[in-house]
Amino acid sequence: MNSLIIANNAPNYFNFFTPLSERLRDYGKVCFALDSIFSVNYNSVEDNYYVFSKFCEHQKEHELNKNVLMIVEKIQNEYGTWFLYPDFDRDRYYQIFSSKVNSDTYELFKYLVAFFVELFEKEDIQYVYYENASNALALVAREVARFHKAQFIGLSISRLPGRISIVDKWESESEKYDAIFKNLEPDTISKNEESYINNYLDNIEHIQPDYMKNNSLNQVSILNKYFNLQKLNIVLFKLKYSLSRNEWDFQVGNPIKVSFKSFLRNVKRRINLLSINKYYEEFNKELDEAFYLYPLHYHPEASTSLLAREYESEYDVIRNISFSLPYGSKLYVKDHMSAAGYLSDAFYKKLQQLPNVRIISPNAPTKLMIKHSIGIVTLSSTVGYEALLLNKPVITLGSVFYEYHKNCIKCNSLSDIPSLLKVLQQEFTLPDDYNKNFVLAYYRGTHNITLNYNNADKVAQNSTVDQLIKSLGY
Repeated sequence: MNSLIIANNAPNYFNFFTPLSERLRDYGKVCFALDSIFSVNYNSVEDNYYVFSKFCEHQKEHELNKNVLMIVEKIQNEYGTWFLYPDFDRDRYYQIFSSKVNSDTYELFKYLVAFFVELFEKEDIQYVYYENASNALALVAREVARFHKAQFIGLSISRLPGRISIVDKWESESEKYDAIFKNLEPDTISKNEESYINNYLDNIEHIQPDYMKNNSLNQVSILNKYFNLQKLNIVLFKLKYSLSRNEWDFQVGNPIKVSFKSFLRNVKRRINLLSINKYYEEFNKELDEAFYLYPLHYHPEASTSLLAREYESEYDVIRNISFSLPYGSKLYVKDHMSAAGYLSDAFYKKLQQLPNVRIISPNAPTKLMIKHSIGIVTLSSTVGYEALLLNKPVITLGSVFYEYHKNCIKCNSLSDIPSLLKVLQQEFTLPDDYNKNFVLAYYRGTHNITLNYNNADKVAQNSTVDQLIKSLGY
């Protein structure tokens, strides 16, 4: 079997994917698809790789063959050009796109299809490996893989400790767990499953998902984040590359310029944190108010630009909730620990001016707030999943893995919010062991693998690769 690994300049990505590629060579040919030469060198990829930006240098639009244009047409008719949006959104924050890409973003879409069509036909790919598809490079690769009958293996850290999801299509992940849930047979739970699930549910108020444990976004210290020897070496590497960059490096851009934008954004965040404190309230359960909870998201991120792309403007969502609140209720908008300070003072001021809205500090106890709320309204947050396990109803606007839960209500339009808020005021009950079976279905749909890209220990990463290969049945 021939395998393709998608790669870009995500930090520490190859701590895991290098040993994975070495193991996959036991089963067939392995090649890499990267966005740029920058990513090739950054990840020390030495052979059998294909680079999108180099491919574009030798392309002209009128040279795209009929097969490529047919696939472009089919993808666009099914998804539009939304696959470009996560990168388009990221460009809004960091100005990554070159003038060439900015002048015709649609050409970028067609070239991505052409790049992967040529690669799949040349290498006869059967399996594609990446994280859960979350950017244009991976999303287009996934669709071209589908046309070539290849399997996309998206590795995603699940909300269950020590487990990962293997996802083919992000937009239908919930269907996988729903099918397992509907086919659960009584008394089939093993002792190990029961022990894990009981422990998980008993401690849900204190458990933190694995992906949050090594989250550098929570770090606000500029000195620790930027001024160290490792960062200096990376800056020198980026400076060298910036002098010879390719205009089709749509995920890298000018790395020095992008890094500077990122640095300024973090400096502004540090300053904003001093000024926006005046808008924050601490959660006070003694107020005894009836309230709905809305958790803010970090931007840019797949949770908004992909999973909830139609509702990416959170102010508009909150405004609709605020003016739709039933009598006697309020909306508590809790800031995100990783996002606090990135939004402007003006954003928080606008929120404060909305009727019956309280802006809650990111340090407030989220799960305690869930327990005292009427229910949750969210785009795609993990808070919604945790609320369901704490027996609170949830309205979700985005595509989420937990939307098959009995107490999760999918909102398909902002115009539905007034009626759905009233629905959340009703009494919600669950059959005995419902949540236990809900977690059991999620457990059985995930894999006993601890994945941490930040771990540079080769022995640990080889062990993770062993677990994955076993789970895939190779």
